[in-house]
Amino acid sequence: MSGPRDKADGRGLQPATRIGLWSLVLWGGAAAGAAWAGPEAVGGVATGGAVTLCSYAIHLGLARSWAFGRRRRSARAYLWFLWLLKWPLVGSLLYVSLRTGFAAPGWICAGAGIVPVAATLFALRVLLRGTSFGPARGEAI
Repeated sequence: MSGPRDKADGRGLQPATRIGLWSLVLWGGAAAGAAWAGPEAVGGVATGGAVTLCSYAIHLGLARSWAFGRRRRSARAYLWFLWLLKWPLVGSLLYVSLRTGFAAPGWICAGAGIVPVAATLFALRVLLRGTSFGPARGEAI
């Protein structure tokens, strides 16, 4: 049985990378669409989307460094450091954006839903097309 470290070609994380890219597109569209509701709406979508997209990027980077090679130990240590700082940074960003009136709480929640919406749409697309990505590496068939 071959594990994920045997063939480090990156194909196992292609769907996650696509979800991240589509999340960026949806984030831009949601921010543009929120412009009709005012600056607090745009700030909320920007803040909420930034929190989830940055968190998603950190976790995707950790997954890549964990699954694809031992030669990137310094990158892995850096990503773990970012992961540990994530929650204080998220809390500070939310505090500042709400305290200064930059963002409205409801719009922050809407922006935070961008990555889950993109993942759900991506999964529905795969389901409706009848395709699959095959078993995960290391998974018993």
